[in-house]
Amino acid sequence: MSNGSPSDIDLADSVRQSDSFWEVGSFKRVVKRIDDGARLCDDLMKLVAERAEIEAKYATKLLHWKKRWDELVEKGSEYGSLQTAWRGCLVEAEQLADMHIRMRDGLMSQVHTSIGQWKTDHYHKSFFSWKETKTAEDGFEKAQRPWTKRLAKVEKYKKIYHQSAKGTEQATRHLVESERDASVTAEQCKKAKDKMDKTRQHQDQVRDRYREKLREIDSYNPTYMRDMTSEFDKCQVFERQRMDFFKETLRFYKQVIDLSTMTEFLGIYSQFGSTIDASNSDEDLEWYSQNHGAKMPMNWPKYEEYEIGVSMEDGGNPNVLGGSTEIYNPQRSPASMRAAGGGVPFISAPVHQGSAEPSYSQASDDDEFLEPPPVAPGVPVRALYDYDATEDDELSFKAGNVLTKLEDEDEQGWCKGMFNGKTGLYPANYVEPV
Repeated sequence: MSNGSPSDIDLADSVRQSDSFWEVGSFKRVVKRIDDGARLCDDLMKLVAERAEIEAKYATKLLHWKKRWDELVEKGSEYGSLQTAWRGCLVEAEQLADMHIRMRDGLMSQVHTSIGQWKTDHYHKSFFSWKETKTAEDGFEKAQRPWTKRLAKVEKYKKIYHQSAKGTEQATRHLVESERDASVTAEQCKKAKDKMDKTRQHQDQVRDRYREKLREIDSYNPTYMRDMTSEFDKCQVFERQRMDFFKETLRFYKQVIDLSTMTEFLGIYSQFGSTIDASNSDEDLEWYSQNHGAKMPMNWPKYEEYEIGVSMEDGGNPNVLGGSTEIYNPQRSPASMRAAGGGVPFISAPVHQGSAEPSYSQASDDDEFLEPPPVAPGVPVRALYDYDATEDDELSFKAGNVLTKLEDEDEQGWCKGMFNGKTGLYPANYVEPV
């Protein structure tokens, strides 16, 4: 706060003709710059903290996104080396998230902390302001006070001189009018002339005093400028320290967030690119053909002669082909063939010796096969997505519907289940356990 007297403040308000630093009280904006520096420290700390928060949120979103797509890629229909390339996207996200977490930590533990420490070291609290602000303000007021007093005398005698000059002008005008007026007596004219001479004499006196005060302030100006410049230079030194510190801090800030200079960052995308380049459609298609397509082996149906005297011990099946008689079912749809690995489906038909009832392998009079016994209740599952059946033996359902899983997932990614009284197939990755 200012320690100047009320007269000094009034003088500053009345005589300031420009915003020059040398005007009375104009040094206050230089002092205010010290306060601004402390606020700028707070602002820069806030900037760094907000950026650190953004980095943390970005890393969190990357990790959540990576976790969700881990499950989708695992259960999805992509396969082979191209599935590995999909996983490369998720590996990149996880590695990048780790770098952004470390970026957040660096911003807070290094940049943010260093700003706070610098402010603590350079700004010290007093009752109503920073001590540095008070010291600068006191220094300027001390340097300006002698010059302000001289300026006050200059303004005082300037005002008196101008008033005296105005009085002389009026007295001269009155004398001229009196001399032209015939009704004015000689005595009255003489009084008017005496008054004019008296005011002119007073004008000369105050003009001399006015000029004297101007010479005094002119002779003091070099001292005033020296003292004010000295105080100003102190403020400049303090401000330079702040500016240099801020410059180095911003350089360090850039270093912390500049991923392009980090070898680890470049390695992430080098590895990512190699993973993508390693995908090979020829190899993937060949694998698919051998495991799920036209190159799969097949136990094609062939004529088999009935053999007399086959053992039927313990009610077993005739061991013609590995202990079972397999009957070709031409009514299975292409969709159901997926569950058999691409081969022609067969139904195992146990034969019971001496049974009066026909077995599942025995044909009726209409040459049709009997249906197998009903499957015991399965496991409830909930649909994650809508699915519309493309084959007669598939189930249609909406996201949120609850189905009953009757059989586990096969090699093709299909499960057998029941929904709304119908038994059929559905994609295993479209549901989740209830």
